[in-house]
Amino acid sequence: MYLRVRCHSIKPDNIKSEENQIDDESGEAMEAKSEVTIKFSGSLPTATPVANKKVAIELTDQNGIVFTAQVNAKSWRKAETSASEFADWAGAVSGKLGQRTENGFEVIDAGIQLFEKKAKEVKADVGAAVGEAAASS
Repeated sequence: MYLRVRCHSIKPDNIKSEENQIDDESGEAMEAKSEVTIKFSGSLPTATPVANKKVAIELTDQNGIVFTAQVNAKSWRKAETSASEFADWAGAVSGKLGQRTENGFEVIDAGIQLFEKKAKEVKADVGAAVGEAAASS
């Protein structure tokens, strides 16, 4: 299984003390959101049914960090169907970065999507056009 993790959050040099987190122009507090997208391919992660029509999945990235997420059972079934229908696919689990666990993190309000990878068409016409132009010169 291949995983790629992308986390959007504040960079450490942008973190300010609580008293400085008020925007001078509007007078409102600055808001920051930590969101994570975990990309995978090869096979679907193992799912375990949990309460409230959800399934729990675990994804381990290249550094051994385990991301635990609960997704809707209906979304999971759609992902399973897509995985069986698509010849080549990639998937993504995304949500809010939650609490640290023993060996990773929780992903809160998680969703799952599968995308079909389509083969890139080789443009043979470009090579033929170049050959014809050279022949006519």
